Amino acid sequence: MNFSALSGRRLLALLISASLLATPTMAFAQDDARARATQFYEQASEAYSQGHFARAIDLLERAFAHDQNLVYKYNQILAYQGLGEFEEALRVLDIYAEPMESDGRFDDILEIRAQLEEAIAEKESEVVKAPDEGETTGETPVEAPAIEVPPEVGEPQPNILAWSLIGAGGVALAGGALFGSGVLIGDTIERVENSTTPEGRQSTYTGDLTRDDDLDQLSTHRTLSVAFLAGGVVLGATGATLLLLDKRAQDDTSTLSLMPTIGPSHAGATFNLRF
Repeated sequence: MNFSALSGRRLLALLISASLLATPTMAFAQDDARARATQFYEQASEAYSQGHFARAIDLLERAFAHDQNLVYKYNQILAYQGLGEFEEALRVLDIYAEPMESDGRFDDILEIRAQLEEAIAEKESEVVKAPDEGETTGETPVEAPAIEVPPEVGEPQPNILAWSLIGAGGVALAGGALFGSGVLIGDTIERVENSTTPEGRQSTYTGDLTRDDDLDQLSTHRTLSVAFLAGGVVLGATGATLLLLDKRAQDDTSTLSLMPTIGPSHAGATFNLRF
C-alpha cells in the first residue's frame, strides 16, 4: 500500500472540507459587515438631509470601514463640500479619483473637482477690507458695559487702645527715670554720701532727722523707679504688640527696644519704638 499517496489524499480531503466550512462563515461575515455599512449609510443620509454634514462624514467613514464601497467616499466628498471644507473634499477626491473613474458610476467627478477648485480659489482671494471713513458696516453698535467704580477705601483708623497703652508706658518710664535719677531727693543723696564716716554722720545729722530716714527715702525712690520702669515696659510692649497685630503692611525693620540704665544712686531706661 502506498502510504504517501494515502496521506496526500487525506490532506487534500481535509483542505476541501475546511474550505467548504470556511466559505459560509466568510460569506456570513461579509454579509454582516455590509449590513452594518448599510445601516451607517442610512444614518448618514438622514444626517446629510438635515444639514448635519459633520455627522454624515463620520457615519460614512464608519460605513466605508465595514464595506469599501466607493459610494461612501463619493458621498463623503459631497458632505465635505456642504460643510464648506473644500480642501478636505478635494483631498479625498484626489485619493479615490482613479478608482472612481474606472468604476463607471461616478460621471460627475470632473465637474465636482472643478467646483471645488473654484470654491478654493474664491476663498483664497477673499480679502477682509476695513470700512472706509463714513461707511457703515450694517452692524448695530454694541454699547460697551459700564466700568464699575471700585469701592472707596476709608483711611485706617488709629488704634486708640494701643496708642493709649504706649503713651501710658512712656509716662511710666519717664516717672521711673525721674525717680531713679535722684533729682527729687538730691539733698538726701548728698547727706547719705557725706555720712559714710562717723565724723561725717555727726556733722550732717544734728536734728531729729537721722541717716536711717534718708536711707529709707532713698530705698523708696529706687523701688518706685523700678516699679514705674517695669510698668512702662509692660504697657509699652502691650501697645506695640497691638499695633503690630493691627498693621497689615508691616515694615520688616520695625523694632521695639528698651535699654535700662541703673547706677548706684540712680536708675533709668531708654525706650525706642520704630515702625
